[in-house]
Amino acid sequence: MDPLKGLPKPPKPATGDPLGGEAVQLIDLATTVGVPDIAKLYSAFYIRQVRNAFSHSAYGLGAETFNMRRGEPLTIDGMLQHAIPYDWLVPRLELGINTALALFGLILESTHSYTADKIVKGRFSHYESYVDIQLTTDPMYGLTGFRQPPDQPLPTA
Repeated sequence: MDPLKGLPKPPKPATGDPLGGEAVQLIDLATTVGVPDIAKLYSAFYIRQVRNAFSHSAYGLGAETFNMRRGEPLTIDGMLQHAIPYDWLVPRLELGINTALALFGLILESTHSYTADKIVKGRFSHYESYVDIQLTTDPMYGLTGFRQPPDQPLPTA
């Protein structure tokens, strides 16, 4: 299931703009559904050019800067730059990492709260219609997965 399905495609970002593509869609979606703080948070730590340079191994680490070797420059203080100062970059990276760690913590806490298998309705069928799904659990780990329900009845959520 694609949470961005049906949303209008965002315009191509301007050169130097750190946000683009799916990031813009997620920010717009968060704002639309009434969680503007999530949109602000994501806008603060997502930097498209740095992500691309890191993902494509097109960077070098300098004494004072993260140097993007290829790709689009980033606008910082009104100037297009390929050398990103650490004092500008590191707080944004820390925010993104800490956000991810907090999210993972919430996910683990939530999955550990499941103590018994149960049947729920979910969109795992053609045409996004709802079907019964069995959530599987383990006493030590909580929620471990899902599968097609067996023939015998289980508690329903």
